[in-house]
Amino acid sequence: MEFTGDIDLGYRNTDVHEAVGFEILGMVPPKYYNTYVVTIVFMQGDADGYVTEEIPFTDEVKLKDFVDFCFRCAVAYPHGKGGMSSYHHVPGYARWMGDFDEDEWEEEEPFPDGSDIVLDGWPMQDYEWYTSFDWFKVEYYGTTGVPCTVKVITEVKNDKETGGVSS
Repeated sequence: MEFTGDIDLGYRNTDVHEAVGFEILGMVPPKYYNTYVVTIVFMQGDADGYVTEEIPFTDEVKLKDFVDFCFRCAVAYPHGKGGMSSYHHVPGYARWMGDFDEDEWEEEEPFPDGSDIVLDGWPMQDYEWYTSFDWFKVEYYGTTGVPCTVKVITEVKNDKETGGVSS
C-alpha cells in the first residue's frame, strides 16, 4: 500500500502499517509569492483542539490594521474567556470577520463594506461556542515563495480608542 500527502488510515482501521521505504515525488509548489501571511491559531475549549487560519496580504496598510486587530483580540480577555463570550466588542471585528448584526451596529467605526473580510465569521466549536484567540504570527513570502519570519515592531497604546486594556 502507498500513501501520498496527508496520511489518514480511515475511521477504525485495524491494519497496522510499517514504513518500508520512501520515494521523493517532487517539490511542493509555494502557496504565496510577494505576500505577507498572518497565521492565527484559535483554541477550542480548554485546548481540546486548535483551528489555524492563514490570511494573505499584499497591502501593508491593511496588514498593519489587521495585525492591530489581532493584538486587540489577544488582550480582549486578560483573565480568560467563557465559552459563549465572543470577540464582537473588539474594534475592527465587523471589518475583518464580517459577522455582525446591523441592528446592533454602533457608530464607533464606519459600517464595513465587506471588502476587507478575511474570515466568514469567527471560528466556532461545535457550531455554538466561540473559539479563543490563542496566538498569531506574520511571515513574508518573497519572489521565491520561501517564507521569511517577520518582526512586528510595536508601541503600547492602552486607551479606549484602540480597545486596549490596562493592568
